[in-house]
Amino acid sequence: MRTVRARLLEALTHQDCFVRSTVLDLFANAADLDPEVTRHAIAAVNRYGWDEAFEFPHHFSSLGLDRESIDWLVEQICDHSEAGPSHNARYHLQQWFAHAPLELLKSKA
Repeated sequence: MRTVRARLLEALTHQDCFVRSTVLDLFANAADLDPEVTRHAIAAVNRYGWDEAFEFPHHFSSLGLDRESIDWLVEQICDHSEAGPSHNARYHLQQWFAHAPLELLKSKA
């Protein structure tokens, strides 16, 4: 039997944007810093694109980071293609990066 948390993590990649957005809000407002949540949210962006993944993508910046998600975050900040994040989303991604734990950034220097 799957836990409620496992179901919620799966719902981050649900086919309905409203479901994905609601679950992202839940994790963001709970200040859940588990990078597993971030990996599922990243999977949704990779699957649906920035315009369709979440209603309010700035909620991303409340999630926890690990080295893998830092790499993805840097790629997204640098992606200025049409498929990349909007100017507003990029701003929030930059803020998220600026508040990343220093121990995760040390290996990037």
